Amino acid sequence: MQGKVLFINADREYFEGRAQNYLMPEHIERISSVFEAYESNELKADIPGLATIVSNQKLKDEKYNLNIRRYADNSPAPEPHDVKAHLLGGIPDSEITNKQTLFDSQGLNRADIFIPKVNQAGYQEFIPSIQVKQDIKALVNSNVGVIAQESAMRDAFNTWWENHKLSITALAKNKEYAALRKELINSFTESLKPIGLLSDAQVGGMIAAFWYQQRYDFLTLIARDAKGVVDAWRTSIVTAMEDGKSKSDPLEHKLVRFLLDGFLSELQNLQQRKTELDGSIKALEVQLPKENDDDSEEDDAEPLTDEQIAKIQKQIKTDKTKRTKVTKALKEKTTAFEGELNSKVDELGPDEAAKLILTILYKEMLNIVERYLATERQQLIVTIENWWDKYQVTLTQIESSRNTAADALNGYLERLGYVG
Repeated sequence: MQGKVLFINADREYFEGRAQNYLMPEHIERISSVFEAYESNELKADIPGLATIVSNQKLKDEKYNLNIRRYADNSPAPEPHDVKAHLLGGIPDSEITNKQTLFDSQGLNRADIFIPKVNQAGYQEFIPSIQVKQDIKALVNSNVGVIAQESAMRDAFNTWWENHKLSITALAKNKEYAALRKELINSFTESLKPIGLLSDAQVGGMIAAFWYQQRYDFLTLIARDAKGVVDAWRTSIVTAMEDGKSKSDPLEHKLVRFLLDGFLSELQNLQQRKTELDGSIKALEVQLPKENDDDSEEDDAEPLTDEQIAKIQKQIKTDKTKRTKVTKALKEKTTAFEGELNSKVDELGPDEAAKLILTILYKEMLNIVERYLATERQQLIVTIENWWDKYQVTLTQIESSRNTAADALNGYLERLGYVG
């Protein structure tokens, strides 16, 4: 817009990691959608806490101070605290009402959590079945409305997938990369947005995450068809196995999990058995007396008899023999992995390869959906648990507990003769 400037304050749009923070697809989607709406003159009003359109005249009045927070302030609102609720208990109706959008989106009826507080208008209390804070999570997880809302989201996703999955494998013939991206993103948003469980940015972020993760596979599909994609996966797995320095475990590759599930289970069982034997041997060896033990040192434990020592040594020998066999079997299995993988991939025809790709991509997309659903449900639980932390224990109860403890302490001191 001529004569105006768009300020976007997106410093809270990130996922907090352990070593560093990350921009997730929904964050990128939210930022880019605001900018694109502004460019196309579709952004008619400010977005509180994210974006503000500022005229050049206002910038001049502010002496051209371009501090973003001056115009688009995204500071979180202070946590509300109700003095009456802290004194007498209960959750203010106003605080629950402020979170009604979250309740509605998750399909949770507030009556399933709260009941009006007796003789205290304008306040709620937890239903009798919620006796401890942990009950909140269990109640939300089993709530009929929450489960139904998430099921509606999954049903909408499955319907969308069935309607558009063949467009993915058709990419090998029509080569319409940009057209497929537009089709998937637009149709996904239209299919899942009406459910109302996630925000527009989150719905857009889900499909954006899927496209970003699979973009190289789609490009390979254009260049080499479905069988070529599977061949490319095989090559990357074998290369990682031979390199031995890959940060990701090649055995955890999506192709291995779907094509060699039985073989992988056997491999994992052998590895687990070896780990168990290693632990058993180490635990037994610790029990044996050391050659340099100082007999003069005090030791509460009874010294082992020669018979007990011999028994432990025998068990160690037995476990080491088992470990040798398991290690050998594990090595043979690992060596045979590449042959098994090649055999399974070579057996695939074009149609089987296309079907396998769609199965894998469906699972990848479903995992993204489930991750978003779990995050939203957790946000709901944390919100309700916060009211428990703030208001469940009243000041009156704290003072009563303090007085009871003080009386008990005074009585104890009196009995000891310290006070008269």
